[in-house]
Amino acid sequence: MRKTIIIIGICVLLFSTNVLTAKNINAGQTNKITEIKYINKYSINGPPDWATGEFNGTWGLSALGLPALELGWIEGYFSVLGIFGRIEGDFAEWKNNEPMAYLSCFVIGYFMIGAIGDYINLTNSTYFVGLGSPNENGEFYYRINLIVGPSWYMMGTWREI
Repeated sequence: MRKTIIIIGICVLLFSTNVLTAKNINAGQTNKITEIKYINKYSINGPPDWATGEFNGTWGLSALGLPALELGWIEGYFSVLGIFGRIEGDFAEWKNNEPMAYLSCFVIGYFMIGAIGDYINLTNSTYFVGLGSPNENGEFYYRINLIVGPSWYMMGTWREI
């Protein structure tokens, strides 16, 4: 019975996320970040072998599927093979020049599932599910739902490398 409730809960969480929130609401607007802000762990040796592109942007709290409060910057690398993808990145608040946390996830179509963790306390991490996608104009928007806590967003620009 308990497994059934957990499975139903996960299904409700995935299907209750509104598909319309994946639309980039800032299409046509210029992003505040135009360059990678932090030279991350791959900068010495270049991007990882698996990466097909890089991204940077902003993250913050989401309310009703829309960005409500911008809190900081995010950057990283991604790879795409058909509808499957992988994203790894670093993020921090605006006042920090070095990342305070990481994001690591797999993408299947519009859905993403992964983990967000803290660089300071490595045991402090949580899993999440998300919904979103990049568009042809080099922009992306993802809504991130943690297992416990508020909804977050990340949005910005991407490019192939």
